[in-house]
Amino acid sequence: MRVIPFAVVLVSLVLFGCSGGSKSDPFVRGAVTLTATVRYEAFVPMAVGGLDFDNPVMRPVPGAVLEVWTNRLRPELVATGNLNGAGVANLRVPAHTSLKLIVRAALGDRVAPNTTINQAQPGMGIGDVYEYETEFTTTDAAQGLDWDFDSGFVGDPVGFDDTAREAGPFAVLDGMYRAQQLVLTAAPSFQFTPSVAVRWGPDANEGSFYSPNAGFININGDQMADNDEYDTAIIIHEWAHYFEDNHGRSDSLGGAHAVFNNQADHLDDTVAFGEGWATAFAGMVLNHWTGDAAPFYRDTAVFSDANGTEAFGFRPVTYLDIGIEDNALANAGYWSEVSVLLLIYDLYDTANEGANDTLSLGFKPLFDIFVGPQRNTPAFTSVYSYLDALKNAQGNPNDAAIDAMALTENILAADNPFGPTAADTPPALYQHYIPFPLDETLVNRDPDNNVLATSERYYRGGNYWPGNKLFQRWMFQAEAGAGEGGLYTVLITPKGEVNDGALGRLVLFYPNGTPVYDPDPGDEYTGGGVAPWSEFSNADGEGIQFETTLRPGDNLVFAVGSKDDEVEFELSVTDFKAVTN
Repeated sequence: MRVIPFAVVLVSLVLFGCSGGSKSDPFVRGAVTLTATVRYEAFVPMAVGGLDFDNPVMRPVPGAVLEVWTNRLRPELVATGNLNGAGVANLRVPAHTSLKLIVRAALGDRVAPNTTINQAQPGMGIGDVYEYETEFTTTDAAQGLDWDFDSGFVGDPVGFDDTAREAGPFAVLDGMYRAQQLVLTAAPSFQFTPSVAVRWGPDANEGSFYSPNAGFININGDQMADNDEYDTAIIIHEWAHYFEDNHGRSDSLGGAHAVFNNQADHLDDTVAFGEGWATAFAGMVLNHWTGDAAPFYRDTAVFSDANGTEAFGFRPVTYLDIGIEDNALANAGYWSEVSVLLLIYDLYDTANEGANDTLSLGFKPLFDIFVGPQRNTPAFTSVYSYLDALKNAQGNPNDAAIDAMALTENILAADNPFGPTAADTPPALYQHYIPFPLDETLVNRDPDNNVLATSERYYRGGNYWPGNKLFQRWMFQAEAGAGEGGLYTVLITPKGEVNDGALGRLVLFYPNGTPVYDPDPGDEYTGGGVAPWSEFSNADGEGIQFETTLRPGDNLVFAVGSKDDEVEFELSVTDFKAVTN
């Protein structure tokens, strides 16, 4: 058995296709059924102590692509297929023939798979798809072929033998197959496009994440830097970000986020929703897959020395252990990814605990909102935009129940996609949106009546930009009423001085695109989608000016952040031209 690069198989196809002369029929001696059963060695994450290396489990390799080739100088492809969810495939192959079976870490079509697990190359490079081959010879009878992939774990002090970690890519593939299966319960003909490459390998140490710009998923494999191939919830969480980016909508700023000392970061609400939804989705997948009513989101690490020379040797640990069904949290609210995940999972599950947990909606209603109304919300994506769409879809009988379940997580009720307003008289902490008057009224105060400024209140150090903590940017919303249709000019001006006397650098955001105005290097539109205004200008080097046309009933929604620690600013409409048609 050996690893072969995907490119070798492609070359053999090309050579065969171009060769001349006649070819013998590989089925000339008849056909038999080959039953291939493929498994991989896995380890279960524990609440403490990392992976359970004392009790390895064999799991099926689900969905992977199979190919059977004749074992000749000029190989011929004689059978293809995919393993089922139990890691089994039945293939018709030639009798009395020397053959070669290839299993590829890919899902979907063998020529154009929707998911591939690729070898990590230096510099964030993405190499060939992982695939393995084995040889066998058929007789005139049906036969089975059992194939188990080893994890490469050798124990203290080495941990994993990095040259023998064949199970790793299939462990990653397994989580993504299970995620797809849950989606298919809600939409049986769903197409997972665009395809996604997943970068994994013993040298992958950049963190586990989804890159929306590059369109790939990175999964850590370096055991000295937190290997994640057996942390299934993390794998599904990252796949959920890919799904959200391509089939839902994310306005998330991304960036660092953490849960520590029983507290989650106070995050920008777009980040809290994106991270909370992804972890809740992981819980739903684990529940659907294993039947576990109370799944956990666990991040483990090994911290071993592959050469066995470091003093600490082999040291498995569990970094993070979050109960997806129930978890006490000290700072619950719409800004907490843990509050969001607990609420969404409670809306899904059948275990109703506590007086307010009265709904068990299942996956499909939550999925339908995620790929439907949430994509078109006028607000920035958040738990409020999601709950507003869910309540509209569920109808009045469930409105109060949804609000009560949200309140359990300290998420106050709102009857709009933006969240509580001043009219609801919530504490200022819950007023992330500031009403924006469509006249020349100057806006220069926050809901606490302090000078309006980007805030470091919940900033914990490190790189300031992008500022993804709560109040590192402010959101503004206005709705044009009757007689207010027209062309508006809005000016946003920094006040005070930062950076050795220079004015603060402001950044303008709008829903479904980030950012639309960036002062470095100049006036340019860098967002995605269609901007809801027509031009951007730097007002005498001091601010941002834009124009937008509103019709009665239209919402104007935008956010203002900064590239500096804290920047005071003010804004107002500076010009208005009525539109009569």
